[in-house]
Amino acid sequence: MDDVTGFSVLARNMQAVLKGIDPTYKNGISLTLSTNGPPANEVFLWSGVDWTPQVILHRLLWVGAAPGLALLAALFFHRFDPAREIWNWARKSKAAMHGGVEELPATLTPSSHVSPGHLTPITRSDANTRFGHLVGSELRLMLKGQRWWWYLGAAGLLVAQLASPTADARAGVLLAAWLWPILIWSPMGSRESRYATQSLIFSSPRALYSQLPALWTAGVLVALLTGGGSGIRLLLAGDWRGVLAWAAAALFIPSLAVALGVWSGSSKFFEALYTVWWYMGPLHHTPGLDFMGITPDSSRPVWYLLAALALLAASYWGRRVRLAYA
Repeated sequence: MDDVTGFSVLARNMQAVLKGIDPTYKNGISLTLSTNGPPANEVFLWSGVDWTPQVILHRLLWVGAAPGLALLAALFFHRFDPAREIWNWARKSKAAMHGGVEELPATLTPSSHVSPGHLTPITRSDANTRFGHLVGSELRLMLKGQRWWWYLGAAGLLVAQLASPTADARAGVLLAAWLWPILIWSPMGSRESRYATQSLIFSSPRALYSQLPALWTAGVLVALLTGGGSGIRLLLAGDWRGVLAWAAAALFIPSLAVALGVWSGSSKFFEALYTVWWYMGPLHHTPGLDFMGITPDSSRPVWYLLAALALLAASYWGRRVRLAYA
């Protein structure tokens, strides 16, 4: 397979230099990210890649292929315009068979008498909506439309967390378990904008003080359910620092999703940021960026507990601004 990333160019040049220094070298190579430097006897001088015309031309071919792939993708991407989706041909054909849109008969005449409607007044007992019922409704909305294989995958990752024999194995499974529901978390805070239901949701009683906390609680429940196996194993092992890091992540992830959804009005921002952050932080155990606390050295649970509180405050303020203009 051709080298898309260009890593083999670097590897071959390094191997050639090292082979000249140590004839017993067997061309082994690996890439490791670490804050600790190598021992002094393992350091060698490498002056960089020998950029021959052949190497430059080969890399330029990949540079030229990138715009071609982007143009090819543009042929099939219509910015989610329903009018240009392929499967709409059936709907249009059905409408054509019925002669287009049928006109509704006029039932009202100038002499018709229309009595004014009256809205049912909201009492104090109606305004104090049961919070648990509201959380359940938000959770059902988040999970609505998920296929059976999504639940099967989530259950498999949960069992794997409980059954993993080592802490490293459980950490690896937790990484996958908290990437699995990314499309469940991403619409949090932006669902009203996507479906144009702001006027309906924001006009309900105590929308700011009931609906937003219920939405956040439902997101936390998703985090606890999908990553619960690791939390149980940490509790059984008495690893209280690990439990704190796990709990901080379970609170931080939904807080980030709600804040980005409220302020951006879209789910795309969270999906992009979370994926990159997950890759750079927890996957590579980068201190300061590892919001899951995969290793004790990279864990910063207090930081992310404070970040979760700050994001909740930002969500509250953003939703309050939206309510003012709903």
